Amino acid sequence: MSADAANNAEQLAKQQAHGRFGPLRDKLRQQFAQELPTWQRWALATTLLVDALIATGLAVLDLTLTTALLGSLLAAILLALGMANLWSLHSLLRRADSLHTHAFVAQALIAFLVLYIFETARQNPQPRPCVQVLAGALGIVAIVWVVRLAAGARLQWSKTATTIVSLIPLAGFVQFGLQSDFVPTITAPLIDVSTTLSPIGRSGQDIQLSATAVIHNRGTRRVYVAGGLIRVMAYYLHHQRSTVTPEEVEREFDLAGGSDDVFDIDSIRPAEGELFYLKNLAGRPGSLLEPGDTDTVQQVIDIPPGIRLVRFTAVGIFFNSREIRDIKSCYNNPVSWDDPSFLKAVQAGLSVGNERVVCIDYELEPRNIIEKIVGPSPVLRVWVSVYNNHVEPPTIDYVMATGEQLRCPNYYPKPSEQAKIAYANPAVIVDESSEYAPTDKDNPQR
Repeated sequence: MSADAANNAEQLAKQQAHGRFGPLRDKLRQQFAQELPTWQRWALATTLLVDALIATGLAVLDLTLTTALLGSLLAAILLALGMANLWSLHSLLRRADSLHTHAFVAQALIAFLVLYIFETARQNPQPRPCVQVLAGALGIVAIVWVVRLAAGARLQWSKTATTIVSLIPLAGFVQFGLQSDFVPTITAPLIDVSTTLSPIGRSGQDIQLSATAVIHNRGTRRVYVAGGLIRVMAYYLHHQRSTVTPEEVEREFDLAGGSDDVFDIDSIRPAEGELFYLKNLAGRPGSLLEPGDTDTVQQVIDIPPGIRLVRFTAVGIFFNSREIRDIKSCYNNPVSWDDPSFLKAVQAGLSVGNERVVCIDYELEPRNIIEKIVGPSPVLRVWVSVYNNHVEPPTIDYVMATGEQLRCPNYYPKPSEQAKIAYANPAVIVDESSEYAPTDKDNPQR
């Protein structure tokens, strides 16, 4: 066989091994692996410098924002990102052979940072468009450089394996941070509330009842008691049931409507009860429950004769411990809780028809610098509604939203917005009741 035939056979074998575009791919790889042209070197230097300044600046700001374990870990990662880009810039200036490898890794890390920014923005109901545009631009530039530098990057398996082995202790540290800080933060507070209502004696003709509410934090993280109340309602014997018509039953109960269609006669209407006792369960705004702590509230209530039923209810609103920027009143020029006029401003409330509402806003700090820049911080609003004829007065509830949303009149969050902010900032409301019905002996005049 001649030498030309052997060379042709060798070229044909290479083409078959690499596919149809194998020679073109090899040519492009060799071209990209060569030293960068002058304009590309200037563009890469600018990119590395800007990315280093951004990552380092974010790390410094994050350290000043939070002292939490996860926040410190993010600051360390951002600082490492900045150092990786600065080291790549140093390699570029001294024309090191490892330039492609260093710059490839640095830009790949920037691309992952951009992904984290977009995921954080996705969880915010009002992300800032300017931040998303800037992050998108950085991500696109980083991906372009990753593709451009991939051909010249020398990622040897032996060095990679050594790096992975050396990072095993860091992986354990990250796991510890996730278990002790991150997971308890994004899960709902583990709070148990129990109530008991039992007779303990008499005071003249009055029945003395012991009303006890017990709150227990069975989680591993501190929990804020944002608001709460305990109340005792009494219902008198003279109440008569309303007459039920077939039309009412047919309107409320439908076999084809599913399990939610029920008819239940309201034999004891809340509006016909009388409030006997009311107390603030939360104490001062921002009260804390440490892991494993149990708070007990006990009160003796005197119930006069002629009572048919006594209902004791404890309601609490809880959210995971985090930095609180401020606690303010809600309406008419809100004031902070440390202002002398705070109590007066809260008590002023807002009147709507026969209903009066008083509320408090908890303005929460972002957990890290990324959450702070992508959108407004969440606000937990706790309100108490008094003199509402539809349910037992007073009632307590909450909503989690941003300050801009809550400043809009008659705001109520959309389900999608509520799901986003509730996932990132879990809070719970726990409602527990106990009842006591006096016997005929207790009400001899009946």
